[in-house]
Amino acid sequence: MSETVERAVAGTNIHMPQTQSALISTSLTSIPDQRQPASQTFAKFQAGSTAILQQALETIFGC
Repeated sequence: MSETVERAVAGTNIHMPQTQSALISTSLTSIPDQRQPASQTFAKFQAGSTAILQQALETIFGC
């Protein structure tokens, strides 16, 4: 390879990981934001299903 091509390739190799790591870190920081509402939804579902189960037990067994 000529020296110019080697320098161009070396420059590309140095540049690419920085771009990729920036994309990866951006993706990782957005994950908790997406998961938090899901955990809140599950907490609401769990509370609702517990209330329904308690009401059903009261109806069946008269507790």
